[in-house]
Amino acid sequence: MKDLMLKFQSYAPRPKYQVDIVEFLENEPDLVHKIDSNYNISPIILKYGDSPQDSIRAKKTARLDGNEPQSKKSTDQNIDDDDINFSDSDNETLSLGKRKHNNNPELVEIDKRTRISYILRCPPIPGKFDGQKAKKLNIKGQDCGKLAAGHSITLPDGTVLSPSDFIGPSTPGPIVGIVDCPLPNFIPSLVEDPLFAQYQATDADKSRPKMSVLVHLTPRPVFYNKTYRRWVDSFGPTVQHILADRNVVSSASLFRSSTIVQSKLNLIDGDIFPFPKSEKGPKPIGNPSKGVTTKVAAGESLLKYVLLPLAKQGLDRSAIQPPLVLEELRETALQTAQFQAEINYLKPILASDATAIPKDLQFPPEANPIRIVFLGTGAAMPAKYRNVSGIFFDVKKKGTFLCDAGEGTYTQLTRVYGREKAEKKVMKLRAIFISHLHADHHLGLTSFLKIRQNIRYKFGLGGEDPVPVIGQLGLDTWLKYLSVHQTLHYNFYDIRQYVKSSSSSSQSDQQVLLDILGHSLDISFVSVPVIHCRDAYGFVFNFSHQRTIVYSGDTRPCPNLVTAGKNCLLLIHEATFEAGMTEDAINKNHSTITEAIDVAQQMESKYLILTHFSQRYPKIPVLDDGALSSKKWIGVAFDLMKVDLSKNLQLLPLISPSLSSLFADETL
Repeated sequence: MKDLMLKFQSYAPRPKYQVDIVEFLENEPDLVHKIDSNYNISPIILKYGDSPQDSIRAKKTARLDGNEPQSKKSTDQNIDDDDINFSDSDNETLSLGKRKHNNNPELVEIDKRTRISYILRCPPIPGKFDGQKAKKLNIKGQDCGKLAAGHSITLPDGTVLSPSDFIGPSTPGPIVGIVDCPLPNFIPSLVEDPLFAQYQATDADKSRPKMSVLVHLTPRPVFYNKTYRRWVDSFGPTVQHILADRNVVSSASLFRSSTIVQSKLNLIDGDIFPFPKSEKGPKPIGNPSKGVTTKVAAGESLLKYVLLPLAKQGLDRSAIQPPLVLEELRETALQTAQFQAEINYLKPILASDATAIPKDLQFPPEANPIRIVFLGTGAAMPAKYRNVSGIFFDVKKKGTFLCDAGEGTYTQLTRVYGREKAEKKVMKLRAIFISHLHADHHLGLTSFLKIRQNIRYKFGLGGEDPVPVIGQLGLDTWLKYLSVHQTLHYNFYDIRQYVKSSSSSSQSDQQVLLDILGHSLDISFVSVPVIHCRDAYGFVFNFSHQRTIVYSGDTRPCPNLVTAGKNCLLLIHEATFEAGMTEDAINKNHSTITEAIDVAQQMESKYLILTHFSQRYPKIPVLDDGALSSKKWIGVAFDLMKVDLSKNLQLLPLISPSLSSLFADETL
């Protein structure tokens, strides 16, 4: 694992942060890592084994997250957005012993990975200084301070007084446990662990130190397994248990500021700018009749547990925010006179143009509709209002594919569609394209692959259908390192093979991918070297019925891209800097807004969407409203924006000139 972490540092450099990597092995069960001179943490390795007997009678099998898989006969080819039923029942059960999950041997191998739990011990709490006793002996001022600090003092008559004469006994510090037990097969290893056993309550030894809080990173069905339940109860009634299971916790949005901005955009057009999806409040943990008698709380975002002072120890919900309500946010936004005036101006224009589809966007009935979802439109690192790069393409009745996957890409997808529908979209994923190896364009890739795999297992599809990943050789190296520690189902394709003039010897691999995409998505593509960093590429996607979409990736204005994308329907081009920052753009191999517009004009693109804005622009970039008004083919991307080529692409240029007025107080 240590070599993996070191490799990770080279792929996601953060020079301001120093990371100390402490490696421990299975043959070092008693390792205690000192956080500082007082705190220490003990890792506990749980091993996959036979599940407890009460799980063997289970009737169904479930995935790591506790969700029931669909019938084995399911295929992602026949899954439609409305024909998947998602279960969140308390009757869910998990896998049985050595039985193969869904008859898939690969899943058994995945589940046999060791898991690591932790015990954190806080330092003892010093006893109180007995000021009354010191006063009786006429001890004052600095001498009291010395005694309280643990130093002896000598009185004028030569008497030596020890701190222990004035300071009461110390109290054991709080103890925190964190349990990662995803399947019943890890329960025997957990309940037999001697480190956790030290804190289990017994009538024979009431002086044992007690756990303060135990956090369970555990699916609800495992938490209610009889053996696990008995183990939970063994810590006594005073321990606070927190169940952090995604089927229990709240998914209410924590991005309150960006949600407020999204509500304003939603007033302009609810289809293009959907209100972020979230579920209100934590779900019930379960029926108390299931037998857990200890204190159990559902984990919630921003839930705190106060360890010290002991008098205030317990759950603190003061930071938990109530869900944002769209209608309330709309009412607040419309209270601004300028905003309301601009909305009143735009609404009739948009309504009129929504029914007048330009000839360029009129496609025959047999053409599969294309939707583009912008999951991240900011540069360099995630910020308050814009996530890092990720563009999701949805070809209706065919499948989906992803261009770039910055960190948080999947979470953004759930904000657009909600968790259940996002899972359906991922089920149809046919390919992932990575433009270059800067972290803001690929750091969310591995988690996206892992989530896709878990979703496929959930519906009984297994992991035998690896998704094509088109990228750089360095990316392949990184994925191989990760695959040593977790199974990632993907097939890697060298991006260089798909340059139009490529003379690569791997023509068979090249044709395999093109055949796959032609069949599954009805598209072909070429990669185009661009001017940014080593192995940086843009993409030209050719859909049926003369629909070509170009994605620039990160680049300076690039003649190769202009040539490859000539006469395209849509260009999605980075616009990191405002018009007056050309020198910065040159130094960092990015483009200004003006340069991106020039590229689109040279390319003779019918439409242009600007994206990848510097995070120096908190909500909207600095725009030239006059230029945008005269060029009615330019749109500005926002996070979570959905664009349907044959439905609302023509509306974006109508919105762009009004953005500065709509958000008059939002720019720097």
